Amino acid sequence: MVLLTTALLGALARGLTLVSAAPSFSPDTSPNLQSRATTPGQWQALGNTILASAPSAVSWGPNRIDVFALSTDTACWHIGGDGQTWSPWESLSGTLRSAPSSVSWGGNRLDVFAQGIDHTILHKWWNGQTWGGWESLGGDFPLAIPASATRGPDRLDVFSVGNDAGVWHNSWDGLKWSNWQPIAGQKFAPLGLTAVASGPNRLDVFGVGTDSAMWHTWWDGSHWAPWESLGGMWDSDPLAISWGPNRIDVFALGLNKAVQHTWWDGTKWSPNWQSLGGTWTTVPKAVADQPNRLNVYAVGTDHVVWQMVGDGIVWGQWQSLMGPAVSSPPAVTSWGAGRVDVFVQANNNILSHNW
Repeated sequence: MVLLTTALLGALARGLTLVSAAPSFSPDTSPNLQSRATTPGQWQALGNTILASAPSAVSWGPNRIDVFALSTDTACWHIGGDGQTWSPWESLSGTLRSAPSSVSWGGNRLDVFAQGIDHTILHKWWNGQTWGGWESLGGDFPLAIPASATRGPDRLDVFSVGNDAGVWHNSWDGLKWSNWQPIAGQKFAPLGLTAVASGPNRLDVFGVGTDSAMWHTWWDGSHWAPWESLGGMWDSDPLAISWGPNRIDVFALGLNKAVQHTWWDGTKWSPNWQSLGGTWTTVPKAVADQPNRLNVYAVGTDHVVWQMVGDGIVWGQWQSLMGPAVSSPPAVTSWGAGRVDVFVQANNNILSHNW
């Protein structure tokens, strides 16, 4: 068994600033936002596999969730279930350097990406019956975990920051990979990217530049737009989600550790970044379980996951999920209205689940 070094374990939990005081927030007093898809205190431990990274979670249909994480043997491990009953953990093998990134473009289809120890991007897939072997997509990406997105059946897009601090892109068209191509024009900090598809010919990519501002580009079906600055000063990777055509919501931690939010309505960006408050120690995660309903999660200075619900403009108050102590970002996914599943690498390195 190959054990991860202390330095590498630290790199997998990068961006964390742990302090001792717990966040203090008032109760939720917005009746229209009190209905939540996750339940405080309702946590279950999933097996006894020892994790060495934050998890990645994806759902390809009702009552189906798949979770992936790096373990101490540098392999990717997987567990699947319906949210109540779970399969045993299985090793997907591999010799990996980063946490995995997972995506699904259809029923019973899973694609997993990770950084290999040689800094290449590796890919593994489930075709509904068997797992394929790890294939190398090549490249030289020592700085960040790959970001992945899908525009529809048999379409995959993968992004990462290269050793030149530029963004590189590789795409699968159903028959072959395109090979890595630069999206030139901007240099990026050694943080993660986020990518989201809001339509069959629309891709949006976000990252924090070397100037600490948020930068954005998009694919319109024929070419990449020049990078544009969305401003701000950032202390974390960004997170972008889309709950419908021409709607994108972006979240990140500001330098004051508060969650900040901006959105695209199809014609313009919100005039200013909106502060959702709090003092947080990890990258925020978010998922829409239905149109106009966003669920945001972050780890507080008390090392517990907190949640907030909003419609993208009006928000409720932060509420503690009263779960296990954690120090890495949660993973969140939704397979239908009113259902959100949250997964964390607890401080005992066991996967824990809330719904």
